[in-house]
Amino acid sequence: LDQLEAAARKFNRNFPAGLDDRLVGVRNRQESQYRIRNISIAAVSVLTAVSLLGLTWWLIDRSQRSAELSDLSMRLQEFIDEEKLVEAEQFIAAFDPEKQQMGELAPLVERVSQMRSTEDARVSTLRKMISQVQQQGLVDPDRDGLARAKELAQTESEALEINELERQV
Repeated sequence: LDQLEAAARKFNRNFPAGLDDRLVGVRNRQESQYRIRNISIAAVSVLTAVSLLGLTWWLIDRSQRSAELSDLSMRLQEFIDEEKLVEAEQFIAAFDPEKQQMGELAPLVERVSQMRSTEDARVSTLRKMISQVQQQGLVDPDRDGLARAKELAQTESEALEINELERQV
C-alpha cells in the first residue's frame, strides 16, 4: 500500500480528502492487526513455554516419585526376604498411609500384614502348647506337645523357655 501511494505521489498529485482519510484508516488497521498478531504470537509463545515447563516439572516429579517408590519397595522386599517382620512393620509405619497403597508397595504391605498374622498364630499356638505341657505337670508330661512346641519356637527366648520346661519334665 505504501509503494502504491509513493508511486502515485511521484506525479505530484494530491489525493482527494476522502482518499487520504481512507489510506490513513487502512494503515491504522494494518498496524493494529500487526500489533494484535505480534501480541498473540508472544502470548502463545509464553503459554507454550509455561506449558512445557509445567510438563517438564510434572515428568521430573513423577520420575522422582517412581524412583522413591521403587527404592522403598526394594528395601521393604529385603526385610520380607530376610523375614525381619518387626523392622518391616517399623519401616511401613514410617511412611504415610497414602503411600502404603501406591504401586509396588501395596502388595508388599499386604505381605507384611500376612506375615504378622502368621506370626501371631504361631505364637498363639506355641503359648497354648506350653500351657498344656505345664498343666499336664510332672506326673504325666505331654512329651508330644513339648516336641511340637520346640518345633514352633523360633526366637531365642522361646527356645530357652522350652528348654527350661524340658528340664522340669
